[in-house]
Amino acid sequence: MQALLADALKTGDAGLAIDVVQAGERDLDIRLQDGQIWLTHDGRRFITDPQSYERSLSIPLAGLTRDQAATELRKALFGLARAENLIRVASAAQLGSTPNDDVQITLESLRETDAARRADAKRRCGDLSRPSAPIVIASGDPAPVSHCDQVRITVTNRSERDFFVGIFYLTPTGGILLPVRTWRQDGCVTFTPAKATRPLVTLTPIQTWTDAGPIHAGVYRVLVFAIPRTQTTALNLCHLIQPDLAAARKTMVALRNQGERKGLLGLIDKIAVGDPSLRNANPFEQQPEDAFSVPVRQFTLDVRAPAEN
Repeated sequence: MQALLADALKTGDAGLAIDVVQAGERDLDIRLQDGQIWLTHDGRRFITDPQSYERSLSIPLAGLTRDQAATELRKALFGLARAENLIRVASAAQLGSTPNDDVQITLESLRETDAARRADAKRRCGDLSRPSAPIVIASGDPAPVSHCDQVRITVTNRSERDFFVGIFYLTPTGGILLPVRTWRQDGCVTFTPAKATRPLVTLTPIQTWTDAGPIHAGVYRVLVFAIPRTQTTALNLCHLIQPDLAAARKTMVALRNQGERKGLLGLIDKIAVGDPSLRNANPFEQQPEDAFSVPVRQFTLDVRAPAEN
């Protein structure tokens, strides 16, 4: 296991922003059991039942060579480290950002109130037949949600500036999802003009069951960045959602034609490509004073199995 982990942490010209410890405080546990690599983090229980919503993240090793196993483990470690670093940056940006009443970002949850429909924990999600009143979720409060509940994000721009808006859902397994798939064609962001007459609204259903079985329940983060347009070229954040380090770096090469980005965008670029400088206890101290002068909101969803909600 030690040799496989060492292989996984090798990334060619630089290592992943991960430190390996044998004991003591740690964010992630890795173990080899029953022909699989298991990863548990944030103090979660170790659960191997494949039908459990709370199951641990695992990598089946059957049929994989050592190099292939190391690649799969590298992907998992990269995703988890990227998510943790993105949460750190978003938290610092939200705390340090200048209040801007002209740009409002809110998150609400809605749920089905029809008892017959709610009883079907494997139903396909769509429009709510009898939606509840919207529940406004404060930025620091975990919001319990479950199968087919809906999350509505509203961005209102009354300011004199145009904004690019990035909305990212961070899963417990290190994945980063967009609320609208077609945003991939537009730099993985959307746009709201100055003094917009209509708010920007996204409505995302929470699915805890798919054709492949139960998803991973647990804590999902929702990060919203409203980045002022400062140049004629469109903003692109697609390197942030790539499935592995190689794909992120490949996407980043194309972005470098626009020059090195500073401030918050510069930190996002470092996170996307696993920059080892993020090992520092405070990667923000070298940033300019306006690094966090953009509206940022972080919300927490407590995604639960249907029976628990």
